[in-house]
Amino acid sequence: MTIDVLLSDSWLYTLSDYRRAFKLSNTDLGLSLLELPASLSSFNMQATQVGSTVVTASPLFTCDKKAVKEQLDEWLETALINLQVMVDSSLISSDESRSYWRLWQRIAKLYLIDYSIACDNRRYQFSGNTALPFPDQHFQLALCVNDNERISSGFCERVWEALRVANEVRIFPIPLIDDGLFLAGFLSLLHQQKIGIAFEQVPSFFGLGESTLCRLWHTECELTQKR
Repeated sequence: MTIDVLLSDSWLYTLSDYRRAFKLSNTDLGLSLLELPASLSSFNMQATQVGSTVVTASPLFTCDKKAVKEQLDEWLETALINLQVMVDSSLISSDESRSYWRLWQRIAKLYLIDYSIACDNRRYQFSGNTALPFPDQHFQLALCVNDNERISSGFCERVWEALRVANEVRIFPIPLIDDGLFLAGFLSLLHQQKIGIAFEQVPSFFGLGESTLCRLWHTECELTQKR
């Protein structure tokens, strides 16, 4: 069985997960990439191994290796609880649950090894939730993993900051609940600023149904590239 799934709200997203959720092509993986994760992710480690240039930015990276290990252990505990809930709900089998668990424990060990190396060469960098330490248009593509079920002012600020530092931003998944018509106003603002917008359906967690991927891009950059 191939295990390359997403687990909501608690876990390491892998290169295979990102390929599916963000519709990443081989050409995309050759771009300068910014990852804005919702939790720990093995994407940076795996993408780097296949030759991609990736920087991951998160408030987590003020931590030393010991603190990251403690945070990782907490996420593992949550992931284990979520797996049991899915087994009890007959969404996955007990054998599948054990397979996921063994995979994630292995990835966790590899992640901690990579973290020590990656901090030295700046593949992992500290950032605020809505303030990124990079100049304008520093990256070609930013990948935003969203763990918020609601569209709020904070969500819009985070996306706008990602658009400041990247030519294109992909957000997965788009929240289902809009607190106060934020999305309509935000999309109108993006249109005024000549930002291209596209929504696409992609497989959801564990392949159960579909979720929505949002692609945003600077149309002026698109025109420049075509020239």
